[in-house]
Amino acid sequence: PTITNSTIRNTGNNGIYLSSGTPTITGSTIEKGLYLNCDSGTVTGNTITNATNSPIQVKANLVGSVTTQNTIQNIQTGDTLNVLGGQVSSSGTWKNLGLTYIVTSDVNVYGSGAPVLTIEPGVVVKFNQNKTLYIGYSSSYLGALYAVGSASSPILFTSNQATPTAGYWGGINFADATVDANTTLSYVTVEYGGHLVSGVNSNLSINSASPTITNCTIRQSSGYGIFLAGSNPSIQNTTIDGATTYGVYGSGSPTITNSTIRNTGNNGIYLSSGTPTITGSTIEKGLYLSCDSGTVTGNTITNATNSPIQV
Repeated sequence: PTITNSTIRNTGNNGIYLSSGTPTITGSTIEKGLYLNCDSGTVTGNTITNATNSPIQVKANLVGSVTTQNTIQNIQTGDTLNVLGGQVSSSGTWKNLGLTYIVTSDVNVYGSGAPVLTIEPGVVVKFNQNKTLYIGYSSSYLGALYAVGSASSPILFTSNQATPTAGYWGGINFADATVDANTTLSYVTVEYGGHLVSGVNSNLSINSASPTITNCTIRQSSGYGIFLAGSNPSIQNTTIDGATTYGVYGSGSPTITNSTIRNTGNNGIYLSSGTPTITGSTIEKGLYLSCDSGTVTGNTITNATNSPIQV
């Protein structure tokens, strides 16, 4: 439908509910939110009000335009915006509106134009059980994630549970089609991931990619804190805390600087190959480096009795 300069009010549920289609909704006032199970459309210049009991629910590709090109009023503590999953095929921003984003199905960021999903400082994103955020798809369908918070306004990716448990959701998966130059996590916490995805349990799974990770907290994974498959991320000023197996595990040449890895089930760092640079960090439970070269200097390695250093 094309809905223009109209008012929808005093409804029992959502003001607009579309199970499919490519709507054009502009210049209108919509009470009790809207439900758009649509991958594309135009939703701009509207005022959306009183959505507490009937939350806004839209497919991932429309979240950016809904949150940045419309006015959402009367947001109450505990209000949510439900992301109905799907492909993010064009760049967009998940804006900090004072509500929580709930991801109800897998979100995949990729497209022929290499879209970037931007998360504003202070945003909280909660994932339903087993759901995952995927970045990149193939050499023809690239994607990127730009999640940059601040010390006073960090970003949180977590489980959608009243009492969170490790392994509830799938974490963030970076494919080899990740655009490294556009992908940064800074002042971000990723927690309670580790549901099995493509044979890997991890909060962050990085496959032939090299994102920048700074001032982050990666904690309470049911598997690895960070899994690497031929990857070279830059990890700086980051804490990996509470991985059931290893803190950083896999293969590649990561640069790990001024970071802390603690409370892991096995080695803090385990690399089967690569040329790592590990400096100025504190690493509990030792490290395993099956690497012929690299730089490992200025670190403090502790509590390696049951997980000995192996290099």
